[in-house]
Amino acid sequence: SFILTAIAAANGSALVIVGVESLAEVLPPFLIPETVSLGQYSLVFQIQGEKAVLFTAEKSLYFINDAEFNISDIQLYIPDFSEQTTLIPVQTLVMLESHLNYDKRFTPYIKWYVNDNELSKGFIGDGAGTFMWDVADDVGFKSVKAQFFPFPPRGSIKGRTVELSIPISAKLKNEGFFAKESLGIYEWYKFHMDLKDEKSDKRIIISPKDQVPVWKGAYGIWGLEVGGGRVYSLPPSSTLLRQNEKNSGTISFHTYFLSDGTLFQASYKAGEVEVLLKAEVFQGKPQLSLIVEDSIKTVQLDHSVLNGDRFYAFSYSFNVENNKLAASIALGELSLQSKELKIEAEYNFSEESSFQIGDSSKGGVAIIDEMAFWFDGRVEVFQPEEAGGVFDEGAERVEGGRDGSDAFRAG
Repeated sequence: SFILTAIAAANGSALVIVGVESLAEVLPPFLIPETVSLGQYSLVFQIQGEKAVLFTAEKSLYFINDAEFNISDIQLYIPDFSEQTTLIPVQTLVMLESHLNYDKRFTPYIKWYVNDNELSKGFIGDGAGTFMWDVADDVGFKSVKAQFFPFPPRGSIKGRTVELSIPISAKLKNEGFFAKESLGIYEWYKFHMDLKDEKSDKRIIISPKDQVPVWKGAYGIWGLEVGGGRVYSLPPSSTLLRQNEKNSGTISFHTYFLSDGTLFQASYKAGEVEVLLKAEVFQGKPQLSLIVEDSIKTVQLDHSVLNGDRFYAFSYSFNVENNKLAASIALGELSLQSKELKIEAEYNFSEESSFQIGDSSKGGVAIIDEMAFWFDGRVEVFQPEEAGGVFDEGAERVEGGRDGSDAFRAG
């Protein structure tokens, strides 16, 4: 006989019993009653003698009826920009992200394996669908496997499986998007599951105590998600203006834009007046807004960054000298004509200023792979003939960046 039994039933009571008249015939199919709910069950096959059961075999299965439970894919992301996408360097923290379409009646569960060793498991709804894998120093091809279950598995039941073969190389090293200009960087945040400055262990981006950083992947790279109520501040030592001196700098982001919102804002104090500059995306295009009391002035770049097809090199530059503030934003990327726009204001600025990343919008604004800060020595990434600005003939040419453009450090 066939016996369909609910795994969760404490008494193991049968839901369906199908009698078989002869083992010489093909075992008959049977209909599952309409009253059977979605879940995990055991299908038991028994051969019974006159006085006892002679043989029993059991197979676990999920009954999902016609409910949707489909695996779309698994995406792989690395923490640093790389022109080499076919190999993963050793000592890399890889983000693996599963995509699953399922009926709301399910509570999907996932198990992650590397070379058949189980490393992680949990509910998709609790974030287990994303797995951070530390590659360490093992080289060669590694098998990464994910098993999906519509409900938490009991016993040895197998789920639907997706498997990737990932090559690990000791010869490849991803140094970062801003690596070619690293000697001139004052602060360099690479967001490898922390908010620390690569240049100094004493500096760390400030995050509210109740705020847990969210790491997210896009276009082959993972980084820090900002916006959606997640706001971070640069250390006070980074933003202090020195009186009677020229204060200038550039903060550059290697970022993937998710939606409209504020990526970065700088606040400068001038007596009782707060001068606020916001680098944001509005209707898909980057813009810089100057806000002083009830006055707002805005300039906007003409390129849309919400196409979802790349990470962008985006920078905010400022100069405070003789009570004058000049600020600009620039967007430099391969195949794009970079452009620089300036806003000027004159106030009696104090030493106090602050820089923040992200805003309180409902959704995420951007994923930041890296952020570099050049202080008191400006780096501009643009094509001089297209920028409409002044090119310093005494500037030092820096080797072209990863975005394909030339960079110039003011001499």
